[in-house]
Amino acid sequence: MGIVVERMGRVGKRMGRVGKRMGRVGKRMGRVGKRMGRVVERMGRVVERMGRVVERMGKVGNRTNRCKGERKMMTNRCTRKGKTVDRCGSKEAEVGQDRCGDKEAEVGQDRCGDKEGEVGQG
Repeated sequence: MGIVVERMGRVGKRMGRVGKRMGRVGKRMGRVGKRMGRVVERMGRVVERMGRVVERMGKVGNRTNRCKGERKMMTNRCTRKGKTVDRCGSKEAEVGQDRCGDKEAEVGQDRCGDKEGEVGQG
């Protein structure tokens, strides 16, 4: 599902697959991202902000208990606007399972289940 990489600043019409499926609401939702001017691959790998790659989110397996509006937005908005939010919520951070459904959350691996912890990940 995350093959569509859309540059939201460029064209309004090339919405991701999710936006298309949600009809009007999804399109308006895409327009919000367009104002922020970032490249989003849905549920996906690269996230750029103002043309530079900010983080790399692994494919998210568990999309039920991410941060608040994430099931609706179908993106991972937890580290938005440069501030890093602890996705594990620090209550269940030690249980050995991070928010993104990765069962083995080892040390040295970033929160989203991406095996090589990248720069820009809080």
